[in-house]
Amino acid sequence: MIESIISSIKLITDPGISSEIDVFFRDKECVFDYEVSTKDSKYFVEVELNQPSRTIASELFMSLISFIQYSRFTYYQRNLLDNTIIYELVTAIDDREGFYCKVIFK
Repeated sequence: MIESIISSIKLITDPGISSEIDVFFRDKECVFDYEVSTKDSKYFVEVELNQPSRTIASELFMSLISFIQYSRFTYYQRNLLDNTIIYELVTAIDDREGFYCKVIFK
């Protein structure tokens, strides 16, 4: 599902998006470490929690969405793999431009 959404929009990267993600995670007490990177016009965030928890990861991700999402539409999906929670987010300004962000909580 998410691949068809990604292919239907022009993915953009903007230094402001990386900066907003960085600002969001920087002072969170529950976050031990995090890294933000871009590749192929996509954002990737790896987050190491002080105490891994599905609840904390979910709350952080929902807060992140409200902080960085665009106004036209937002779609996300969650995958659980052992002790890793992976969220994939696609959000767009209009029907043609938006960004993809994969957030991995460990």
